[in-house]
Amino acid sequence: MIGAARLKGFVDAGLMARRAYRSPQCTRYEYVLTDLGRRSLPILGELVRFGAAIGPTDSTDAAES
Repeated sequence: MIGAARLKGFVDAGLMARRAYRSPQCTRYEYVLTDLGRRSLPILGELVRFGAAIGPTDSTDAAES
C-alpha cells in the first residue's frame, strides 16, 4: 500500500500520469513521467549527488540543531 500511496502522490503533484492499457485478462495501469516529471530529473540527480558527497550523517545531530 505504501507504493500505491507514493504513486498517487506523484500523480497528484503532476510528476507522473496513470495510463490504462488492456492486457488479455483485464485493464491494467502504467505510470509514466509527465513533462514536469522529466524536467525534474536533473534536480533529483543533483540531490542524489549531494547526498553521496556528504555521506551518511548521524540523525541525532540533525535533531539537536
